[in-house]
Amino acid sequence: MHKIPKARRKSGKNGEVLVSVADVVGSTRLYEEVGDADAQRSMSATLGVGRDISEAHHGETKAELGDELMVVFEDAGDAAASACDIHAKIPERIAIESPDSPITMRIGMHMGPVLENDTGNETVKIAQWAASNAKSEQTLATEVVIDSLPRIFQAVSRYVDDETWN
Repeated sequence: MHKIPKARRKSGKNGEVLVSVADVVGSTRLYEEVGDADAQRSMSATLGVGRDISEAHHGETKAELGDELMVVFEDAGDAAASACDIHAKIPERIAIESPDSPITMRIGMHMGPVLENDTGNETVKIAQWAASNAKSEQTLATEVVIDSLPRIFQAVSRYVDDETWN
């Protein structure tokens, strides 16, 4: 366990930000089940709710990439609070034709340098990787993110696996 200083640690130090990528789970299935027009409306509404929640937690939306929302945060606690709200509120606010298949999101987070409007750098790619490996209504974060979280979020975090990046 890493020791956290008493003051809330900001992730905006040295030009680093926390990148959060929220991905709609089962979007391909949704298009097949309800058709393109209805699925597109649901995707737009889902990303809109995710964007509103993230921005309410001081996040800055950088991109909407298909069924993904990329948001940057200066504070890891704000990002974690945003992820919790997205997981709690998306299924209840976005209704689709099939109540047996609610819309949910999976979220990946990583912290590092990101240039303005750079959606393809290593920090973003690692956050996207984490999102793609998360389960429905799960947030996967890298160790650098966990180390920057307030204790309340660290207390509910758990180690999953170790991935080596070359």
